[in-house]
Amino acid sequence: MFSSRVTQMVRVALALVFVVAGFDQAAAASLSLSDVQVLIDDTLLTASVSATLEAQSGDGTAVYLDVLSVELSENGTPLDLFAGPTLLDDSPFLGLPFFLTDGEFLTNRLVFVITGLVPGASYAGSFSIQFSNYDPFTNDATLGSTLPERFAADIAAAPTAVPEPATMFLLATGLGVTGVVERRRKRRG
Repeated sequence: MFSSRVTQMVRVALALVFVVAGFDQAAAASLSLSDVQVLIDDTLLTASVSATLEAQSGDGTAVYLDVLSVELSENGTPLDLFAGPTLLDDSPFLGLPFFLTDGEFLTNRLVFVITGLVPGASYAGSFSIQFSNYDPFTNDATLGSTLPERFAADIAAAPTAVPEPATMFLLATGLGVTGVVERRRKRRG
């Protein structure tokens, strides 16, 4: 977790350096998110977020994915997704292609997973992706970020234990027998 934060900080710092280096050659790069879907697993207590990504560089160059930013609150209280017990698994984002060519689509791709959700809780959050049109061969870059994409999820309440009919029958029989024995004991005594 700590190394993930350090990696993100290094990537942001490098992106900023590239922005300063290539500021005069800025292009209108963009990355659009659409068809955002949240899949809830009430058994594993996870939420998987997928989306379609489209790259538009404005000048035909590739768009490079840099940083995923996720904010989440549980029943209105902001969560630290690195301290737990609710955690961000950003490995799907890190598994996406490092860059997308101009006009390329990634259709319905898993972006991240949130684990350790609490039964009966409501979650609301947003995520965005920071990107650049950094070209590692020319060191030119402009930095951008997608608009925060909002999502919400409700986790089903933990199921309550319902006794089986046979258990209820045995319990009733046991209470009945106990009552009969107690009654007979009182009559004798």
